[in-house]
Amino acid sequence: MINPDSARKDAAWEFFTVFADPDLSSQYAEEVGNVPVRASAIDTEYVKNSPAIASAVKNYDAFRPNPNVAGWTQMRDTLGKYLEQALNAQVSPTEALDMAAAEVETILAKNS
Repeated sequence: MINPDSARKDAAWEFFTVFADPDLSSQYAEEVGNVPVRASAIDTEYVKNSPAIASAVKNYDAFRPNPNVAGWTQMRDTLGKYLEQALNAQVSPTEALDMAAAEVETILAKNS
């Protein structure tokens, strides 16, 4: 996104244009260990040689972006924190979901 108040909108757009180059975008994804954002990256050695990345690319159609909802990132992180505790057998799955729900309710109340 480019802030509408930016004094350098042209420079920001130029950055996006350069960064959208398929080769540069794929190189960036590989160097930082991300899932590539371009479909053309499916054929790169990086994707072919990484089972985790290849699986993520294969399942692109199931991906959903973060919603534009106030407090969403806090809710997502809260749920993740409690799910991790359940996965590590620190709490039961039911306890994890109940604790996450209580925190999410607080976050929703603060952001509504």
